[in-house]
Amino acid sequence: MEWGDKVHGSVAWDWRRPASHPWLWFSGLALLAVVLLNAWVSDDAYITFRTCFHLVHGHGPVYNIDERVQTFTNPLWMLLVSAVYAFTGEAYFTSICLSICLLGATLWWMHRHIFQGSWAGVVSFLMLGWSLSFVEYSTSGLENMLNGCLLTAFLVVWNGAGSGRKQLVRLSLIAALGMVSRMDTALLYLPVLAVVTWQNRSWRAVAWLALGMMPFFAWELFATWYYGFPFPNTAYAKLNSGISQAEYWQHGIWYYANALRRDPITLVLIVTGIGCAALPGMRRQIPFALGILLYAVYIARIGGDFMAGRFFFLPVLGGTILLGMALKQVRWPGLWAAVILLVGILNPGSPWYNGWRPQQPRSDLVDAHGIADERGWYHDAAALTAVSDTMWALMCERNLDLLHLESQTQPAVLFWDFLGYMGYGAGPGVHVCDRYALADPLLSRLPIPEGGDWRIGHFDRLFPRGYRKTLRTGGNHLEDEALCEYYDRLRMVTRGPLGSWERLKTIWHFNLGHYGHHIDKEFYRNPTPRNVDIGQLQVRHHAGEGYLQHGQVEIFGERPLDVKLSPGMQFSRFEISLYMESEYILDLIKEGKSILELRVLPKWRVRGMDIDTVNLPADLVGKFDAIRIEGIGGREYYSIGHLIPLPFNH
Repeated sequence: MEWGDKVHGSVAWDWRRPASHPWLWFSGLALLAVVLLNAWVSDDAYITFRTCFHLVHGHGPVYNIDERVQTFTNPLWMLLVSAVYAFTGEAYFTSICLSICLLGATLWWMHRHIFQGSWAGVVSFLMLGWSLSFVEYSTSGLENMLNGCLLTAFLVVWNGAGSGRKQLVRLSLIAALGMVSRMDTALLYLPVLAVVTWQNRSWRAVAWLALGMMPFFAWELFATWYYGFPFPNTAYAKLNSGISQAEYWQHGIWYYANALRRDPITLVLIVTGIGCAALPGMRRQIPFALGILLYAVYIARIGGDFMAGRFFFLPVLGGTILLGMALKQVRWPGLWAAVILLVGILNPGSPWYNGWRPQQPRSDLVDAHGIADERGWYHDAAALTAVSDTMWALMCERNLDLLHLESQTQPAVLFWDFLGYMGYGAGPGVHVCDRYALADPLLSRLPIPEGGDWRIGHFDRLFPRGYRKTLRTGGNHLEDEALCEYYDRLRMVTRGPLGSWERLKTIWHFNLGHYGHHIDKEFYRNPTPRNVDIGQLQVRHHAGEGYLQHGQVEIFGERPLDVKLSPGMQFSRFEISLYMESEYILDLIKEGKSILELRVLPKWRVRGMDIDTVNLPADLVGKFDAIRIEGIGGREYYSIGHLIPLPFNH
């Protein structure tokens, strides 16, 4: 069909015709340009990069060099970045360049083997350039572009001339690499693999499938032996939270609603691409479209993500390719070309407009459900258009270069939640423990407190009593006896000799769930109040003292500390020392009820403990029997050193 044919009274364009070279170059370079305009490296990517640094410097593929825990979800990407990192010695520009190279390979596969240089390819490239999800996560330092390249190669083989054993082995090999890059992408490949296996149904076909899947099996065996578990620690932290499935589904719907407001063209491309598989001449693509649909349902099932658009990267790439293939199969009126161009140009969230924007107020970048425009949030910290000597990501890179702590084997313990840029820049001499349990194997297996605040992907755990001391000293000071035994076994897995027969037996029992009864999940979901007598807090602590030094009492998030007064005790003022990078509420309690609330704000310029004198109203003297101390904000690590009544003023 040539230009000028009639389709239902409209002039039609033959999308199968070879496009002129200027248009091919224009569409490809335009997509590369808009990706570079929006290029950045996310905070989460540096969790993987810290592992790359440790692997390259001989500490193994770990986040903390004293503990074998898989904090990354993208092993293949981690290995690829590590291989290049070994030569470049830096992560920021390395990851962006790798992503751009993979994007170029993906466009080449699409141009050469899917669209054969046709006008359908030109339009597909332009449509991808209008999707925020695709453009922003083509870089970001995450594995998206590697998975996109593998997904495109998978579709090329599926629609290629081969069949039988060779096709099944190639498809399963690509799928296995995709699953090593990110395990949940298996849903995208599963329907096609099932169809091809059925078409070649025999025991030999099963053997061919298993042969192609060897990279995935090999990684799982390695992960189970080295880390002790087949899944990343983040999977246990995010899916072992104790939150109901209904809440996950609800948040998943919010994730889609966020995309509909912020990036509607992405959802349009996904839905249209899936629908195109039902058109005449496109029936072969139904299994691939079903894979996209399964993945889209999975996104809602896990509650989406806190990064707006991140999980739509692969569905929009697959959907756009299907839409482009449909353009080659079906007669489309030429008016549709104008409509497609108009939608892209008028889209207010177009990456062409977004890439030029400076840092926006962060309050405008997070919706009511905690879903954030991550690139906008970290624009000044990590966007390529904001590169400068003071950019956060590069400053952390320089800080790591200056530390030269690679040889330290006894890391100091740091309790903070900045695992990305700052965790990377802290160097291997620091063991970082976060309350979201992304890097901690014990916390990730505890449920979050009932009624506690959480954001998807950020599930705040209580630190069991004695756990911080345990990490600081290397002993086991957990007060919960059952959990103490559980942690001894867990530590055998994550810190014990790799080849120990006792360790291998413990790994076996862990993965069969034999030790789960040691965790009192009901207690950690609904922890009992904690009380101390005021007599336990009479030893003064000096200002500037570090967090949880000897004699301090930890105050757990979501669980206030009640300081019980001695019978008949009366005072109108008291001296108190608190860890002052956090915010507190002090309540005077009478028979369990608050009669006065005082707020203690964080003192950001104060490092460690600070000492305050609190004066009480004269009419409340002797009318309370406890002082309740609750941590409510700031750095969110809370402790008290002393609380000493002072003599009455005369």
